[in-house]
Amino acid sequence: SSGINAEYGTAAMSYILLAVSSTVSAVGTLANSVSLSYFTRSTEKSLSRKLFILLNTFDLLVCFSVLLTVVFFFCTGSVCGGDKFPFRASFALYDLSIETTAYATCLLGAVRVVSVCLPFHHINKKAVLVITVVFLCTEVFRLLFRFYIFYGNIGLLPGYIKFDNAAMIALLTVFVPVNCVCCGLLVWELMV
Repeated sequence: SSGINAEYGTAAMSYILLAVSSTVSAVGTLANSVSLSYFTRSTEKSLSRKLFILLNTFDLLVCFSVLLTVVFFFCTGSVCGGDKFPFRASFALYDLSIETTAYATCLLGAVRVVSVCLPFHHINKKAVLVITVVFLCTEVFRLLFRFYIFYGNIGLLPGYIKFDNAAMIALLTVFVPVNCVCCGLLVWELMV
């Protein structure tokens, strides 16, 4: 009897998760599409406008990738499940878009604070662009590295053959300092 209840509860939760993620994806897609169309049609050439376009673009990717991730996790078939490539690819897209959305939100906040607190300060747009490109490159490289560890079946360190442990160690030793340097350069560029 408890096995039947557990199976029913798991099936019900999968339907609820699919319904909620579909609703969030639909509403998010609509809202971000309207916002993106506004900022792309705007004639203003400010840094904030470009950052809003970046933010809306990756928010749209979040909406799309979260729905794909849930669908590939709960669907039935040979390409479904948490250990299959379509799920991993959609989750990687979700991870990339969430990280970039957070980055764009923080960068937009910093630019707006500097604009309000120091109204005559000129922010170097090229420096912000270079730092953003470095951030995006590290994020894409991080995702490719995670795929290589998972699908290449390599163990970088003895005893850490599992995907998550090897990826975590590699990320902490390589990408955290790169992101710290990027953040430091950004703060320095915004404030100097």
